[in-house]
Amino acid sequence: MMKTWMIRAAGVAAAVGVLAMGGGRAWAGEGAEENLALKKPVVVEGDSQGENVPAKAVDGVPTNESGWHSSKTPSRLRVDLGKSYTIDRVAVYTFYDAVRYYQYTVEASADGEAWKQVVDMSKNTAISTAGGSEHCFAPTAARYVRVTMLKNSANIGKHLNEVMVFEAGKAGAIELKYDRTVLLGGGTTLRFADSHAQAWDLKRTLLLRDWAAGKDHVVVGAGPGALTAEQLGRVGFANPSGKPAGLYKAAAGPDGELTPGAAVTAVNPPFDLSENARAGRAKVYEVHGLAHLTGKDSPLADGMTIDFFGDSITWLNSYIEDMNAAIKAGEGSKDKKVTLVNRGINGGGVLSVRDGSGGAAYPGDSKQAAFAAVIAADKAQVAVVFIGINDVWWRKTEPATFEQALRDIVASARANKTTPVLATMTVHGERPDGKNADDAKIEQFSDITRKVARDTGTTLVDLRKAYVAYLQNHNAALGIDGSLAIAESGILTYDGVHPNAAGAGLLADLIADGVYRALKR
Repeated sequence: MMKTWMIRAAGVAAAVGVLAMGGGRAWAGEGAEENLALKKPVVVEGDSQGENVPAKAVDGVPTNESGWHSSKTPSRLRVDLGKSYTIDRVAVYTFYDAVRYYQYTVEASADGEAWKQVVDMSKNTAISTAGGSEHCFAPTAARYVRVTMLKNSANIGKHLNEVMVFEAGKAGAIELKYDRTVLLGGGTTLRFADSHAQAWDLKRTLLLRDWAAGKDHVVVGAGPGALTAEQLGRVGFANPSGKPAGLYKAAAGPDGELTPGAAVTAVNPPFDLSENARAGRAKVYEVHGLAHLTGKDSPLADGMTIDFFGDSITWLNSYIEDMNAAIKAGEGSKDKKVTLVNRGINGGGVLSVRDGSGGAAYPGDSKQAAFAAVIAADKAQVAVVFIGINDVWWRKTEPATFEQALRDIVASARANKTTPVLATMTVHGERPDGKNADDAKIEQFSDITRKVARDTGTTLVDLRKAYVAYLQNHNAALGIDGSLAIAESGILTYDGVHPNAAGAGLLADLIADGVYRALKR
C-alpha cells in the first residue's frame, strides 16, 4: 500500500506526497511528462457539491481551490483517456489541511467493463498533503481510470482535488510545479532527461526518500549541468540510509547522479526542534483520556451528570459529542447512564458563566441561569469550566475580575458538592512561535486559571500548554532551504479559534483526562 509520508526532517515534520519506485525498475524519457487525464471526459457515481464539479478533478489544478466534492460513500470518478495507453503511474491529490486523511482505490480498464485494481489506499491513515501521492505499479493497458473515494477522516465529504495519469516509461524531464517525493528502496534506478530548461516553481521541493547507497540511483541527464544550481537547490534526500535521520541537500556527480550532500538545519528556529524536545512535548498532549475514562476501570458512575461550561467552542458541541460517543462505546462505561450537558454560551466569557446569560446559550440561542443555579438544577456531579478566549479577545475582562469569577465558580461547585474541573483557554491563532496577536495575554490569563486551580485544589486541564506543544510538533515544516513553514490555522482549528475534527478529538481526550483525574482523587 502506497502512503503519503510524514517526513521527520531535523526534528520537524515535513508533509509531502510520494512517488514510489521499486523492484529495480528503470525510467527514461526525453520531454516533460504528459498528464494523460488532463481535461479528459469524466463521469461519476455520487453527487457533486456546489461548484465543485467532476471536471475540476482533471483540470490540472491539484489544490484545495479546485476539485470534485461529493457527500456519498463511496464516491467514484472515472476518466476516459480517449484511447488505450500502457500506464504505470497515477497521482491522486485529495483535500489537505494537515489533519485529515483519505482512503481510496484506483482501478484501470481497457474497455470500461473489466477493472484491475492498481492502487489500494483503503487502509491509509497518513495525513493528506499538498503534494498528493504518486503511485507506481506494473505497466497496465488502460483507456479508463477510476478513483473510488472511500473515507474522509474528518467528515462525510469526499474531496478529490486532482487525478493525473502517466504513460509507462516516460518519466522524461523533471517538472516541478508542486511538491513531490520519490520513495526509493529495494534497488531503484531513476533516469530523468536533462531538465535544466524546465521552468520549475522554485518554492517547491523534490524529495528523494529512503535512498540506499549502492542500491538506489537517481540520474538526471548525463552530467551536473542537467539541473541548474537553483533547481538542484530544490532537491533533497529524506532519511537516506547510513546517515542520521533528517533532510539532506542533493549533490550532483559528474555523471548526473544525485546523492545526499550536506544536512539541512533550521535557520534561527523559534523553539527546540530536536527529537528529544519533540518527544517531551508529545507527552504533554498524548494523554489517552478517553480510553482511561471509559475503560475497564472507569470511574464514571451510573446516573452521573457532567456539565460543560464555556463559550462557542463548547457551544459547538463537537468535543462533547466525541466524549459522549466514547462513553457509549467504552468497556467500562457503555452500560452506565452518563449524561453530558452542554452549557456553552456562544460568545460567552467568565462572567456569562458565573452570572448567567440572557441568550446565546446551547441549545440554539437559549437563556442560561447563573452557574450555581444550573449545576443545582442539573444535579451535576462534575462541572467542567473551559472559558477565557473571549475575555482576552474582545470582552476586555480585567485579570482581577477573571480570577475572582473563577474563584466564585469553584466555590459554588463545592457548595453544591459538584466536582469542579478548570481548563485553560487554547489559542487565538495557531502559530506555535509566540507571534499570534493575543499570545501574551492568553498566557497571562492561563496563568490565572492555573493559579486558581492550584490555590483551590481543583483539577486543572492545561489545554493551552497541550495546544502549544502539539502545534510546535505539527505546525513547523522544515524546507530544503532551512526555512520553517508555519500555518496560521488549519491544524487544530478551522479559523484560529474553533476546533476542526482533530482539535475536537484532542479536546475530548484532554478534558476526559481531567474528568478522570478529578474522579480518581
